[in-house]
Amino acid sequence: MSNFRLEVVKDAWKKLEDHAIAALVDITHLQRLFRPEAFPKAQDGSISLDEAREEFLRQWELDHPEGRITWEAFKEYYEDVSLAMEDDELFVELVRKSW
Repeated sequence: MSNFRLEVVKDAWKKLEDHAIAALVDITHLQRLFRPEAFPKAQDGSISLDEAREEFLRQWELDHPEGRITWEAFKEYYEDVSLAMEDDELFVELVRKSW
């Protein structure tokens, strides 16, 4: 992931970090703060906002059953997203609108 994209991801993490305990963000904070309308499948109408929220959160629940998310895990998630998106502007819009 480019430094430009990484800075955008760091900004998103900072919003979550306000609710962190010992540098870990509880999954309940992700649930409250995530905006599913930024999810590409919700934007194109292929899934509902509720389905987008569930799909996003399900991946965290599977990978982090303890219910806590680290900066590294958050960054890795967006590294994967970054690989799937060639356009920097679209990536930035997705990240910023999600949080």
